Amino acid sequence: MAGSEQENGDQERRASHVEEEQEDPRTVICNMTAEERLAAELQVTNYVSTTKYTVLNFLPKNLWEQFGKAANLYFLIMAVVVSIPGVSTIDPWSSILPLVFVLSVTAVKAAIEDYHRYKEDRLTNGRKTLRIKNGKMEEIRWQDVEVGDVLKILDGEQFPADLMLLTSPKDKGEASVQTANLDGETNLKKRVSLVATCDIGEDLKALSELRRQISVEQPNANMHSLEGVWGADLEPDDQVPLSIEQILLRGAKLSDTDWAIGVVIYTGTDTKIVRNASDPPHKRSKMEHTMNKQMYMIFIIQFIMCLVCAIISGLWLRENAPTHWYLERQDDAAHGEVAKIAIRNFFAYYVLYSVMVPISLYVSMELVKVSQALLINVDIEMYDEETNTTAIARTSDLNEELGQVEYVFSDKTGTLTANRMSFYKCSIAGKAYGLGNRADLMGKDDDEQAGDDDHDALAAMGASAAAYKEDSVDSIDADDAKRSAQVAPEPEHRLQRNNSLVSKMTMGDGKTPLGEFYDPSFMSDLEKSKEGDLIREYILCLVLCSTVTPAVDKAKKAQLEAAGKYDPNHPPLKWVGPSVDEIALVEAAAKFGYVFHTRNRNVIVLDTPWKKNVEYTIEYLIDFTSARARMSVIVKLPNGRHRLYCKGADAAMIKRLSKDVDPKVLAETKERLEDFSGEGLRTLLVGYTDVDPEFYAKWSEEYEAASRSIGNRAEKMNAAAESIEQNFEILGVSAIEDALQDGVPTTLRKIRRARMKVWMLTGDKRGTAVNISKSCGLVDDSLKLAYLEGESTREINVALKGILADLNSAVAAGTGGSGGNDSKNVVHEHHVEMQQRSSDEDDERKQPDKESSPVTDGDGKPAGQATALVVDGAFLPYALNSKSNRKMFLDIISHPQTRVVVCSRMAPKQKAIIVELVREKLGATTLAIGDGANDVSMIQAAHVGIGIRGKEGLQAVNNSDYAISQFRFLARLLLVHGRLSYKRNSKLILYSYYKNMAISFTQLWFSFVSAFSTQEIYDGVLLNTFNLFFTALPIMGVAVFDRDLNPKELMQNPEIYYSGIIDRGFNLTVFWAWVGEGFFHSIWVFFITWYAVEPVLGLWSASIATYSVLVLAVSVKIGLITTTWTWITHLFLWGSIIFWFLYAFAVSSESAMEFVPHQFNTFDQVTSEPTFWLSTLIVCVIVYVTGISWMYYNRHFRPRLKHHIQDLRAVKQQRRDSRNAGADGAFSRRGTATNANAAERAV
Repeated sequence: MAGSEQENGDQERRASHVEEEQEDPRTVICNMTAEERLAAELQVTNYVSTTKYTVLNFLPKNLWEQFGKAANLYFLIMAVVVSIPGVSTIDPWSSILPLVFVLSVTAVKAAIEDYHRYKEDRLTNGRKTLRIKNGKMEEIRWQDVEVGDVLKILDGEQFPADLMLLTSPKDKGEASVQTANLDGETNLKKRVSLVATCDIGEDLKALSELRRQISVEQPNANMHSLEGVWGADLEPDDQVPLSIEQILLRGAKLSDTDWAIGVVIYTGTDTKIVRNASDPPHKRSKMEHTMNKQMYMIFIIQFIMCLVCAIISGLWLRENAPTHWYLERQDDAAHGEVAKIAIRNFFAYYVLYSVMVPISLYVSMELVKVSQALLINVDIEMYDEETNTTAIARTSDLNEELGQVEYVFSDKTGTLTANRMSFYKCSIAGKAYGLGNRADLMGKDDDEQAGDDDHDALAAMGASAAAYKEDSVDSIDADDAKRSAQVAPEPEHRLQRNNSLVSKMTMGDGKTPLGEFYDPSFMSDLEKSKEGDLIREYILCLVLCSTVTPAVDKAKKAQLEAAGKYDPNHPPLKWVGPSVDEIALVEAAAKFGYVFHTRNRNVIVLDTPWKKNVEYTIEYLIDFTSARARMSVIVKLPNGRHRLYCKGADAAMIKRLSKDVDPKVLAETKERLEDFSGEGLRTLLVGYTDVDPEFYAKWSEEYEAASRSIGNRAEKMNAAAESIEQNFEILGVSAIEDALQDGVPTTLRKIRRARMKVWMLTGDKRGTAVNISKSCGLVDDSLKLAYLEGESTREINVALKGILADLNSAVAAGTGGSGGNDSKNVVHEHHVEMQQRSSDEDDERKQPDKESSPVTDGDGKPAGQATALVVDGAFLPYALNSKSNRKMFLDIISHPQTRVVVCSRMAPKQKAIIVELVREKLGATTLAIGDGANDVSMIQAAHVGIGIRGKEGLQAVNNSDYAISQFRFLARLLLVHGRLSYKRNSKLILYSYYKNMAISFTQLWFSFVSAFSTQEIYDGVLLNTFNLFFTALPIMGVAVFDRDLNPKELMQNPEIYYSGIIDRGFNLTVFWAWVGEGFFHSIWVFFITWYAVEPVLGLWSASIATYSVLVLAVSVKIGLITTTWTWITHLFLWGSIIFWFLYAFAVSSESAMEFVPHQFNTFDQVTSEPTFWLSTLIVCVIVYVTGISWMYYNRHFRPRLKHHIQDLRAVKQQRRDSRNAGADGAFSRRGTATNANAAERAV
């Protein structure tokens, strides 16, 4: 039986692809001719393209996309304006070429990415397959496959199109396929050919002459069902219904089957995998959105500056033209041309001030982000030995978004858990078996222990609690480390403890250990009469009620052959099937002595401890669906009687039990279900019923008729199944363990300490979801569980009011009296911010009073108990379908007392709805992480999607933004790469605007001394190359390599991450502070340098001098914000300065006089003038002193957590240096005490 989570995904995909109108089916003829395809309009090519562009549409489409960016459109307008004669004195090419350069770089990047897709398409479409035609077999390319072709697929090959299975070498024409590329499931699925074709074999002549007609539905995206008939040209009674069980889908792979032959029914864009394909959503980071808003503000400032300067220029001309005869503007002023001149000057100033917008920023951002993505890809700390893979940044656009995540939405199975299923416990007739214990305590990893030690050291150095909490997690989350001893352990500890016990437990032959399951009484009860009968029936149900198939374990076979121990009569077996749960149950049965070794179509052959080769005939298999929540088989026993075995969810099974079930057994079974679910185990209730022969005969006819129906086949078959799945006797309960992945509890603790909220979204039932959340440490004893449940909108409304009242009561309970420093209550501040960001369209949300903010007691624990909200997917629609319910639900999930949300029985679409709700209504940055196809929706809906390479295939990875192999790597991805990328990219953007403000405002100040004549202070080439050549590389070096804390410190102190969540490093306040700094630096640069040099050397020499001082001033600034100096950082900084002076020398030389005559000899004049060097020294000292003073003030009077960590690092380094130098203990103690006192004074 497939896991409930995965089946919920299947159900959702089925529901989402129901056709609104019933279309006429298409008719396919085996070995169809070209004329027949043309007549039937079935000429769809099998070539599939995933490219974004073609040769013809690349240029227009790419330019359209690029000019969708405000900055590119802005510079296009500027290039047009500067090209208008008489508007500007700047050479048009000086504006056009930088724009062309930026557009070209982006276009080349897009072309390279699309060319890679084109090459992948060529490889895919050029794959070879075998076609049977005219009595022989020929090799053709995938792209040449056509509808009606008969193809032969070999073991391990993918299917090139959607085929109907005709035959295979297995009994009755069965074939095993792996659909990981389609739905993420790596377990094998069985496909069965029709009786009419299964015996045709490899008869090439018969296959070439086959001309039967197949009627199937029109192409659609539904990969989980298909309706059609074989033999549409025959009489209705001779036609055979088709279902998905006969279909081999493109993208799936043949496995454990030597070959399979099928006829093509859909090709190319008609195939189901292509119909399901969708372009991934275009995601833009929060920083990019903020940057665009800031750019619009810059546009407004520029417009105002241009307007004011243009008006002043007109007024000045009107008043002064008669006295300034050399301007030759007397006539213009006399004849009222001043307005026209002012308008012309407006556009001239528009060109001059265009440098306020850094055109190179987008190119710099692209290059920096690609470099940051490479650092993620090569991080050895995120290398997984088991899969031999590292983390992969599938996009570089969201690197900084990793440093601002506020909500983490996680799948359970395969993400938090390892998707390694093992039979762990069971209950038979109410008696529990299995002595395993899952209550070990979890320890801390090295980073956490080192972090605790560092925190103690910080406290010893005098770091105050208030300063620490400024960046720290809120009171409850900061106490996680203290509570960790109460949280359930990681499973590997339990395994180590039980290994000695497990090794003592053997199955019937007395040799093979029983793995996870351990209970000596089980085997002894199996040999008894009464208990043994029930146990044997229980084990039979586990084996017979399944879709698994035995296969030879080729790896073990090779090992045995190499050792000379291989017995062909008893080959090593493995079991394959669509569900890892079923495989675990069948493996357990084998260890109990019931070895399933042969399946001949509908006959299962077992070896039991008492008899070999016992045959059971499976007459009907009614498969599991999430709607049915159960699976049944009708078995013909060796004695000729019919028995129905069934296993499924307890909710679906209990209501179908016989009225004669022993109440005591039922009560004990329910108790066992609760106990097992309480341990986080996946439970199934197992039962059986004997089928009356007369009822069976009648029911069989009804079910066969339903299976042959063309319309509403599934509904009719379900109705028939419902009539026979009744009156079950209880056999017992199975409990399967899905072990946690390595490091999950530790990772979750770090994420919560970073003040990220973690939600678990799973398709499993509520009990399992809650208890897995407890075992992994997401929910602990400090949290009160609040269940949201109800069968109607009204009931949910009442439940929501109750939960919200409880939350508010907890807050009120914590505000009694005057204790509690509200001004420093970070929890309240966070709640206020969330309330402001999550106000809905009607603006009904009210910000809470400060008196309602939760306070903490002296130990930092909340005065009111925090809550973990548990939401069932079945009840979610009622919480969202009314305005009042939706508002209360938003209030609850954003409430400061709501620490964790666990969502159970969630379909994929519901997962996406939850993520979108938090993303859009709360305005929070979201991250979704999962490993299966049913997680794709939420991965694409979140700001950042993380795919885990798991046992469910690569579907999640292929739709993700970043891919990792283990959940534990998420901590490093966020806390290290995310935070560093956020800090680095913030510096890149802020510094880029700073230096552009500095050069723009020097032009403004020059207007005051040039009579607002639109004369540029700098040569046009210098104006437009300032960002590209002379100041670009230093900040790029910082944006790639700079780090204020090393990775180990970031992992040990997750609280430091919170600054990114509240956008401390990149917000409007910080942005305007940097703009203001550029404004003031421009004043110092212009007025000190200009009035020192211009009276002595003239206009163009003063221009070169001012430009030189400006380059040096912004270089001093980049040095101040650099915290990590590498040889690359030095090379970029000093290299850019040297390159400017070399360029200035070159353009002022005699050889360049033909091109820039006004620059001739200016560099020699400037560098030989003492006032230039004096002004340079003064400006650089001012920039340095003001910058270092502000840094000193922040570090000593407004210290943050990172400052304390840096101080601690310095103390540790001093101790190491002292030991290495052989200093005596007194000196070491004296130095340590001095540093400790200094740190205390700084706080």
